Parts: sequence; structure tokens; C-alpha cells
Amino acid sequence: MKINKKIACFILSTALIFTPFLVNIHSYAETTSIDNEEDKREQEERERQEEQRRQKERDYYVAVEMYSDFPKLKNDTQNTLTVQIKNTGGSHLEKSKIKVSALPGEISLTGGSSTTQNIGTIYVGNQTSVNYEVQVSKDAKTGTYPITFEFTGNYGTSVENYKAYSYSKTFYLNITKTEKEKDKSQYKPFLIQNIKHPAIINKGDVADLTFSIKNPNDKPMSSIKVSVSPDEGIVNQTQGVFVENNFPANGEKTFNVKLFAQDKAEKKNYSIKLTVEPTNPTEQTDSKSSEDSNETPKILPTSTQYTGIFYNAPDKDEVDGVKNPQIIISSYSYGGTYVEPNQQFPLTMSFVNTSSQKVLRNIKISLSAEEGTFIAVNSSNSFYIDSMSPNSSVTKTINFVTKPDATTKTVAMTIDYTYEDTKGTALTAKDSISIPVMQKTLLSIDDVAQPQDVMEGEPVNISLNFYNLGKTKISNLKMVASGDFTVQGENSYFVGNLEPGKNDSFSISAMPNDPNKISGVIDFTYEKLDGSIETAQKKFNFTLNPISPMPDNNNMDDIQPPKHDNKIIYIGVGIAVVIIIGIILKKRHNKRKKSQELDLDE
Repeated sequence: MKINKKIACFILSTALIFTPFLVNIHSYAETTSIDNEEDKREQEERERQEEQRRQKERDYYVAVEMYSDFPKLKNDTQNTLTVQIKNTGGSHLEKSKIKVSALPGEISLTGGSSTTQNIGTIYVGNQTSVNYEVQVSKDAKTGTYPITFEFTGNYGTSVENYKAYSYSKTFYLNITKTEKEKDKSQYKPFLIQNIKHPAIINKGDVADLTFSIKNPNDKPMSSIKVSVSPDEGIVNQTQGVFVENNFPANGEKTFNVKLFAQDKAEKKNYSIKLTVEPTNPTEQTDSKSSEDSNETPKILPTSTQYTGIFYNAPDKDEVDGVKNPQIIISSYSYGGTYVEPNQQFPLTMSFVNTSSQKVLRNIKISLSAEEGTFIAVNSSNSFYIDSMSPNSSVTKTINFVTKPDATTKTVAMTIDYTYEDTKGTALTAKDSISIPVMQKTLLSIDDVAQPQDVMEGEPVNISLNFYNLGKTKISNLKMVASGDFTVQGENSYFVGNLEPGKNDSFSISAMPNDPNKISGVIDFTYEKLDGSIETAQKKFNFTLNPISPMPDNNNMDDIQPPKHDNKIIYIGVGIAVVIIIGIILKKRHNKRKKSQELDLDE
């Protein structure tokens, strides 16, 4: 009994020693238990939300896909947009609808159409189509425009447990301006060219006039009439009218006539009119009969060209039986086919003393342009010639500059002569020449804009702006895009005429062959006022950084970090303490028992 009392005392003292420790363990366990309860509630809430998501999908896949191949739209036109909806999931979709949730401002629904259309039931694997009738605004600019469709439907085993499903997709519409059709009602007029004849004829002279005509069309003309009509006072000594049947396509022919002056003709310049016209004044077709052809008959416009010959008639008033002399300009050139504003050009002129007997002296020649269009450079617009022998000629060159604001037209240059004969008689004369002015054609093209908001798998918008910064109209303007991409729609745009001071834009929707870059070129062709064809290019090479679509958070499983059960840890610690205490008590008990046995033996 004494031993048991000692053991009891030892246990009691040990308990007193470990009591604070155990109390702390218990307090910590209670606190940890509260935290565990909160974690448990959060975990249960997450599981409940996950269960709701899974329940919404009802343990099978629910999905639709939308397809469309929209036509390329043109401004101020009506079109039909068709959208295909296919049920690609594992459940029938009831009470399905489709809605245009984002419609570009350049497009409106026609016929009172609603943005929402009922589809009904779409069974698994089936598809249906929906049509929208739309009107494109006449002011719509060329470009790519987004349009978004939203699908909604119900799925489930019965009405009581139906769940809602929705899906949306954005497509891209390509809008271009309506191309202006070229005038197909007329052929190109014949060209009258290579006109040659003497500049001056005297009494009794016969002037040989030669010229050629050319058919610029790709089709032969059935019958044309060529006429040579001089002013009254000049007579055509030979045939004046020619009729040509089946004039070949792109063919050319030369004609010759002989002209002379009548006795009553005055001393002056006589105009000669050259004309090419169809024999039927109202309609002209090619050699193929219109009855055998489905083509609409075309009209051949009349071509007209003028030239002139100066008749040096004997003067009625003669001094000592000799005619009064005249100075005329026999030829002139200005360095090309036309002059440009704010540009310098040399005007070279040849002057002839038409008298065969008189010497002319103290000759002053002055030039003046209509509206002051031409200004002499580093010199006067007048010059002096000391004398000119009978029938002699003098060539002079004066540099002129065309004023910057000169408009495109043919400008008259007036030439005034003052001179004297050998007796000091003062004489005057006047002449004129024509110089065409052509304003520069100036097409300015911006660089291609860097594509923005590039989405992976979606087309890239390539666009640029261009301007007519000149003072003349640009005709038949067209652009074509090409490069390492596939164009969705047309790759060209025909502007037609671009008036001075106007601008426009060109854009395409292109799918890059390489998702990380896109390069290509946009070729411009246009026609200047003089009919010549000009070309221009804009190259581009861009590095793309496609943005991946945002992942669907609803389809991502929540990943929770592993948690330990703190309650089990605390219990384990408690058991370990009890075991340690038990071992210590047992050792002490065995030691005391052994000591008692030794005492008894003694």
C-alpha cells in the first residue's frame, strides 16, 4: 500500500506539472477547431457551386456552332445575311432563338424585320438557317465591320428542370463602294493625226494637205465618212469627201487633198476642218450585223480637227507696184505637248517676211498671254530685230514660266508686230498662237495602318487613306492588294473619278498565312488628264502579336491547395504525451518494485 500511495503521489504531481500544458493544448485545439469549421464551410460552398455548374450541364455536353459565308456588300444596296446554327452537343435544345446583338451603324434591317428570330427545337446533330434582310447605307465607307449574333435555348429532360444555354459569335462584314461602270454606249472616236501642209501659199500656188486617221477601237467600223472642209475662199481641187467601209480595228489610213485660193480670197489665215463621222449619224456598230448579235448597238462619236493655211494674197494697195510686206509666225514649239503650272519652258518661234521684194526694218515683236498666264523669265516679253530680207525667216526663243494657279486649258498667246519698210512707212500686224496648260496630277497615299486588336484565328484589317492633292481630276482610279494572306471578299477597289481636294480609303479583311506576321503590297493605277496611265505602290510588312481568347472560367476546375486536418494532429500530440508519461511512470514503478524486493531479501 505504501508503494501505491507513492505512485499516486507521483501521478498527482505529474498531472499538476502537465496541467497548464494540457490546458494550452485544449485551448489551441478549440481555436483550431473553429478555423477548421470555417474552412469546412468554404469548402462546402465551393462544392455546392461546382455541383450547380455540373447540374446546369446535366452531366453531358451542351453546345452549338454558328457558320456564315456573307457576301461582299456594296453601299446603297439590299442584301441577305444567312447564319447557320448547328447543335453540336449531346442534348436537344428547345425554344431556341437567335438575336443580332451588335449591328454596325452602316447596316439596318429592312421590311420591319426584328433583331430576334425564333428557331424552335434543334435536335442533336441537326442544323438550321436564319436569314436577315439588310440595307447598306449609301454613305458606308469601304471597310470591315463586326456583327454579333447571340443564340439562346433550353435543355433538360422536362420543362420542370430546363436549364438555359447561351452562345454568341462575332462575324465580319466587308463593305465596298459601288463601282461606277464605264460608259459602254460609245466607241472611242477616231484619231486625226500626222497633218502636213505648207504654212503659206501665194496666188496660183497649190497646197498639198496630207493627214491620217486611226481607229482606236478593238472592233472594225462598218462605214465612216471623212471630210475636208476649208473656209470660203479656199477650194479643194480634188475629192473632199471619202467613204470607208469596214474600217479595220486599230487600222490607220492616210489621205491627200490639193487646195488653192480663189481670186477673191483675201490675205489671211484660212481654217480647214477635218472630220471623221459614221455614215449613219444616229448609230454606228461594228461590221457584225446587230440582228445577229446580242450586243447593244454603240454610237461612234464624230472626230473633228482644225488646221490652217495663210494665203498671201496680193495687196490692193501697192507702193511703186510692190506689195506691202507682212510678218507672220511660221512655226513654234514649247518643249513638249503641254506646259505645267509653276514650271519654266522655252517658247521658240520662227518669223517669216512674206514679201518677196521688200526689206523690213526696226522690227519689234511683243508677246502677251491671256490672263497673264505666262510670264517672261529674266527678260522682256518683247524683242527687237534690226532687219529681215525678203522671204527670210528669224528664230527667237524666250523663256516663260506658267503662273502657279493656272487652270488646265489651252491659253492664247497674242503676238503684235510693229515695223517699217525701206521708205520708213510704219506698218503693224497681229498674230496668235495657242499653248495648252496641264495641271499636275498629284495622288497622295498614306502608309498602311498597323493592324490593332489582332485576335488569334481572326482576320486582320489592312487599310490606308489616299488623297487628290492636285487641281485636276484623277480618272479610272483602281487599287489591288496582294501578299502572304487570303483576302476574305474582293482584293480590289475601283474608285473611278477622284475630284481635286477629295479623299477616300481602301481596306481589306485578310487572314494571314503566318499568324505572327503579314506582308504585301497595294498597287494603284489611274489615268491622268492627258490620258496617260500612272502607277503607284504601297508596301507593308507588320509583325503580329495575336491575343489568345480568354479562357472560359466555368470550364476550369477549381484547384485547391491541400489542407491538413489540424484536429488529427492535436490528437496525435496528446496521445504521444500520454504514452511518454506512461513510460516514465512504468520505469519508476519497476525501479521501486525492484528496490522493495532487495529490502525483503535482506
